Amino acid sequence: MKLSLIAALGAATLVTSRTIKTTNHVAMERLMDMKVSSREKLRNDGYFAAGKWKSTKKVQACTDGKAGEYSCNGVDLQAFMSHQDMGSKTKEGNDIWGWTSEDGREFGAIGQTDGTAFVEVIADGQIKYLGRLPTQTEDSIWRDMKVVDGYCYIGSEAPGHGLQVFDLRKLLTVTKPTVFDITTDLTAWFEGFGSSHNIVSHEEANMIYAVGTARSTSCKGGLFMVDVSDPANPTSPGCASEDGYVHDAQCVIYKGPDTQYNGKEVCFNYNEDTLTIVDMTDKSAPKQISTTPYEGSSYTHQGWIVDPENMAYLLLDDELDEKDGTGEAANGHTTTYIFDVSSLAKPKYTGLYQSPVKSIDHNQYIIDGISYQANYGSGLRIVDVSSVAQDPTGKGFKEVGFFDCHPEDDAAGGEVEFFGSWSVYPYFKSGGEKFGTELLETGISSKGLTFTVAFPGTKFIFPNARKRRSSVFRRAVINQWFDIASVEDPSYRRDTQVQGLAESAEHVRSIITRELETIPRENIVLGGLSQGCAMSLAILLSLEFPLGGYFGMSGWLPFRDDIVDVVAPIKEEDDPFADDEADGESLEPPLMARTDKLDDAGSLVPWGR
Repeated sequence: MKLSLIAALGAATLVTSRTIKTTNHVAMERLMDMKVSSREKLRNDGYFAAGKWKSTKKVQACTDGKAGEYSCNGVDLQAFMSHQDMGSKTKEGNDIWGWTSEDGREFGAIGQTDGTAFVEVIADGQIKYLGRLPTQTEDSIWRDMKVVDGYCYIGSEAPGHGLQVFDLRKLLTVTKPTVFDITTDLTAWFEGFGSSHNIVSHEEANMIYAVGTARSTSCKGGLFMVDVSDPANPTSPGCASEDGYVHDAQCVIYKGPDTQYNGKEVCFNYNEDTLTIVDMTDKSAPKQISTTPYEGSSYTHQGWIVDPENMAYLLLDDELDEKDGTGEAANGHTTTYIFDVSSLAKPKYTGLYQSPVKSIDHNQYIIDGISYQANYGSGLRIVDVSSVAQDPTGKGFKEVGFFDCHPEDDAAGGEVEFFGSWSVYPYFKSGGEKFGTELLETGISSKGLTFTVAFPGTKFIFPNARKRRSSVFRRAVINQWFDIASVEDPSYRRDTQVQGLAESAEHVRSIITRELETIPRENIVLGGLSQGCAMSLAILLSLEFPLGGYFGMSGWLPFRDDIVDVVAPIKEEDDPFADDEADGESLEPPLMARTDKLDDAGSLVPWGR
């Protein structure tokens, strides 16, 4: 393993192939046997020996195609932490996922053979180890985790493991590495199934789907449903198993060209040798829409929709086509298959993309037309796939960056083996720091000044709004301080705003309270943009004490019609500037302040008009 949060390394295991036999799915049995054999060889060769991998905080920029010993293009190595330093006795890892807290802190959940490690990615890109949750039963190569509303749901191929439910908010107050208890520190332990291969999350529906549970349930390895609306009491509405074993899936509230399914919950399943699409809206009676094979398939592994706003195309990766030399993948180069799914009943294979190097593909996730692929020995590959709508053959796809985490096979142009990167989590936005950095470094003032130049010595905090269902955007789950029913008229159906305003105000007030421990209140300035402006105004009016200042841009005052009485003509004793005013000077409410007056006082504000 060479990347802690970008890529998670597969590892050997104490579980033997004998314990994972399945009578119904020969393809999966064969794949797992191959991977167990590969991992055992790595262990015997000392790949996971104590001290072999050294953690480092040294940033290694990608220069002239190298970041230290690693081949790269446009991707720097910010930090590396070994599984040994993340508390694993086996020193072996597997999958990975992430979570961003409401105040913008970023955390990683790192799958290991003997449990799950938790780390925080801090502001400078370094990694801080926080602790770990041991496996619920036995060790296993395979462990998978996903996050819904701050709860981490962890499954494993370990017999009897079930689903661990861990509240990631526990990490917010950790002061030293902690080994969490598998009984007292879990929100719940769901035992509705024993082992599982992957965990699929659908946050909009409050659902977890465990796949690959064939060895411990009657679900045939299909979509084993777990309703997590109440994380402390998960329940199972049923199973979707018509096409048998599901290796992985992506479930969405559909909004695409096949309009008859708009608004319905649809799962795109990767079912060993087919792309299988299922309508999951009615949990008691899921409906299989289609099952589509493709030429060259060897083991249909995982895939992702290219554009979540259109859902006309998806990319699919096959884990064994390079290994078996089937179809176009016979040359060993990582092969990604393209499907037109504008008709859910009749998906069409339209083309493929091949990596410039040889390697097995494993997992990929797509954001804004960029596919982030974890491809075993060739590591993280970043591919621009935004041309798919114009040319669905894939001829316009282009690799735009990579970080090769296994330099040992570089000289041979890559190797088709099961070592290297298992997965990638590309969804961090640096907890507002990315936005904050861009805002702070943009010279948008009329005098050409950035915030950091205009306000030297100032600490800027950009908290994240939590995810909420949006009335405006068809009940989609987005980051917003509170819900609004109309963009044109923010006062429309104000009842939808109350809960979010209250929750968000409490959250931001807690940040202010924390800052007050070291900073005088007269030195704290509150502000916001758009909905953040509205939110900060509501907070400002709810505080029991004054702050040093306020600024707002492109916003409005929530419930302004209801507070006329509150902002009646102020009394002199309420005027914070009364002591500085000359006798007989007219009393003006603060809201009458003008930019020219602020300019006279030395504030640079023309850009804020």
